Amino acid sequence: LDFDASTPMLRLKGKNIVENEHVKMGAYHTLELETHRPFTLAKPGWDSVASDLITEACDVTKRADLGAVVMQEGLAYVCLITSSMTLTRARIEMSIPRKQGAAAMGRDKVLQKFYDAVMRAIIQHIDFGIVKCLLIASPGFVKEAFMNHINTMSHKMDLKCLTEHKSKFVMC
Repeated sequence: LDFDASTPMLRLKGKNIVENEHVKMGAYHTLELETHRPFTLAKPGWDSVASDLITEACDVTKRADLGAVVMQEGLAYVCLITSSMTLTRARIEMSIPRKQGAAAMGRDKVLQKFYDAVMRAIIQHIDFGIVKCLLIASPGFVKEAFMNHINTMSHKMDLKCLTEHKSKFVMC
């Protein structure tokens, strides 16, 4: 068993102990599994324990105990973080008008829509029953404005999934 992180590829090497039409008995073989290349794993009888283990191993959302929202004005990524990988669950991008000029009139409205979209992505992709902490990271005062928006909207819309877990939000 060999894992190459640069390609990402998993190589299984071994000696064939049962003859089949592809490999003769006693011959050595190598099987390569790559990301985004489907394969079928078959076994004569799957018990519920083995099936549950495979289902849990394939679902990163069941193992991610840290979430992160990395944002700037107009762009945000909602991520789940495990001990071995970071998985981007949502990318929110919106054009925000500049602070000066005629377009500045609608700036606050567009920012509110952007914050709403990020908040919906958090509700959809972060399971606070599993996630122990949600990092909100941004340059400047974006994170503070976003947290103010979450506090206001979660009380106004009675979003208990956010108000009950407010202690898990950490700004950085």
